[in-house]
Amino acid sequence: MVNKRHFLNTREKTSHPVLERVVYTPPASYGLDIEVIPFAILRTRILENRFRQAHQINFYLMLLITEGSSTPVVDYRPIECSKGTLLLLSPNQALQFDLHEGCDGWMIIFKAEFLTSSNEDAGVNIFMANAMHGAAAKLNLAADAESIICARMKQMHADSLAAGTKAMKNAMLRFELQALMLRLTMLGEQMAEAEPHPAE
Repeated sequence: MVNKRHFLNTREKTSHPVLERVVYTPPASYGLDIEVIPFAILRTRILENRFRQAHQINFYLMLLITEGSSTPVVDYRPIECSKGTLLLLSPNQALQFDLHEGCDGWMIIFKAEFLTSSNEDAGVNIFMANAMHGAAAKLNLAADAESIICARMKQMHADSLAAGTKAMKNAMLRFELQALMLRLTMLGEQMAEAEPHPAE
């Protein structure tokens, strides 16, 4: 099932408390535009209750559940996620997520400025902006698709840690993220076409 992006962006017309705004802050020694983090590493880097409390993100976030289940709350709406669920969140969305509830997976984070960072990458940035805004906000991936996406994330993580200049690794991660977004867009379209349509 494909849930279109407006599903996760829809907010009830009720007042909510002002949330802490969480910014993209990778380790000082990292220095790359895109960060790919397995949950196991993420758990060691955040405060115990940081994600358990609702906060507003200022970055793009891709979340893949590979083991167990979780129910993150996005824009004050609980989203049931199990093995193979992929979520795509945008800047200014509210997120509450428990990393300690028996699930495992991967997270990709990059700043909003990534899409408008330089004139020389204008074509790439337009593609990425369209892909991010047009992709489904939630995908329930089949086992084979999950395996492929998980493998891509693992490779991106390995490449981010490999020897090389910052410029070279940033370029590689950008291309890998573009390919990943293109694959996810195709998967979303294929799943949408496979859904039964009401008789006219």
